[in-house]
Amino acid sequence: MLSMQKYFKTKSGLGISVFFLFLLSGCGLSSTPKLDTVTMTPERLARQSMQTRFFEVDQLDILIRAAMNVIQDQHYTIRETNAQAGMIFADQTNELGAPVRLFGFPIAGGGIGSSSPGFGVSFGPFLSFGDSPDIPYVQRQIGSISVVIYPVVDKKGYEMHVSVELRSFLNTGMLNEVWLIKDATIYQKFFEAVSKALYLEDHP
Repeated sequence: MLSMQKYFKTKSGLGISVFFLFLLSGCGLSSTPKLDTVTMTPERLARQSMQTRFFEVDQLDILIRAAMNVIQDQHYTIRETNAQAGMIFADQTNELGAPVRLFGFPIAGGGIGSSSPGFGVSFGPFLSFGDSPDIPYVQRQIGSISVVIYPVVDKKGYEMHVSVELRSFLNTGMLNEVWLIKDATIYQKFFEAVSKALYLEDHP
């Protein structure tokens, strides 16, 4: 954790977005806590561990390339990359009832079909998929993957932190729900796929 904090101190603006995700994940369905009340509870530490993996590689670009290959293999579109900062953002958009998937697993929020383990913030009432022109309904889902890679000072390599979230939008265009996924299987499969991609790069 210390290496991550030191790294983000050198990246002004970078830490702001990551810290926002940290606050959202920490508060769950409750209101956002004050900054001086945020502490690393055992649950938060476990979640950090689940979403973070160390890779013993010499070059950042090799790890970024491996992560991008994994993301694209899962039919997510790379939205933004910053190789110098070690950041990747990707999305998968599905209309109506087609579920967003990752490694074959359907990802669903609290009010969207069968739930995936996670925590979220709802911006409206529970709404199902439908086609009524008179009442708002969930029309679109966007699954997002955020990857942050940072060097580990006391080790030879980098740590990769991955966050997966689902956002649902109404037919009015309004954001309905944000659901942060905390399914350990999803993250484990992601890191395993990155390890495999690194191996294939070394053994073409």
